[in-house]
Amino acid sequence: MARFENADAAFFSQCVILFEGESDDAYFKHVARLFSEEWDFDAKNLAMVRVSGKGNFGRFRKFFEAFGIKVKIVADLDAFFDGFSHLGAPADILPLREAAIAVIDARIAARGIKPEPASRQIKDRIHGASWRDRYETAKQTLREIQKTKEVSDEALGLLDGLFTWEQDIARVRACREDDEARAAAVEVFDAMRSSGICVLVRGAIEDYYPANAPGVGPKPERAMAATRLLRTRQDALALCPALGPGRQPELLEICGQLFS
Repeated sequence: MARFENADAAFFSQCVILFEGESDDAYFKHVARLFSEEWDFDAKNLAMVRVSGKGNFGRFRKFFEAFGIKVKIVADLDAFFDGFSHLGAPADILPLREAAIAVIDARIAARGIKPEPASRQIKDRIHGASWRDRYETAKQTLREIQKTKEVSDEALGLLDGLFTWEQDIARVRACREDDEARAAAVEVFDAMRSSGICVLVRGAIEDYYPANAPGVGPKPERAMAATRLLRTRQDALALCPALGPGRQPELLEICGQLFS
């Protein structure tokens, strides 16, 4: 928390923008400058600080706000479901979020959308302390079932607890693939953005790379390659659609909030 770049941002920045992934800042800065020459993070004294995981948003927010610094957030879509409590959203947004999730879950059921966790997500999950605890408990429960040949509702609940996180993966997929699911959440995303919490509706920043950007390789190299492909404002505007009729492209709206 107290490494040089964080202390530098705390003492010399007008506003700190927290983000998750490696190289997100370089790409975002480039896209913002293409939208408008006025949107220069360095010239406007806006620091971008990587938190290395959505679970750290809350700690970093508290750290910078202790210096009286205004804090904004750019979060991946999955943080809207798994990790929402770390974002610091206003309490009046919670009912909107619950209503949106209910619609999204209904769309998952209607379309039969299946969770398809990436290998990275599986690896991150099994290395989590809480998941390991549930795994050990579930393993003991399974051994008891094998011995007694009896299965209680409590035992089923313990076993199911290993997989409940997959529901959030299905929700992310629904928002990305289903227009009705995504539309149900737009009101919440707008409310969060107004409070300085910008959720990337398409997923992660890589989902906003140009179509011909490399899809494999080290993330910094892919980010720089994507940056080189964007040369004009029109290139930047074409990266993502608007979230509704009569609106600007999503990244343009996000940058507008960050510089407001």
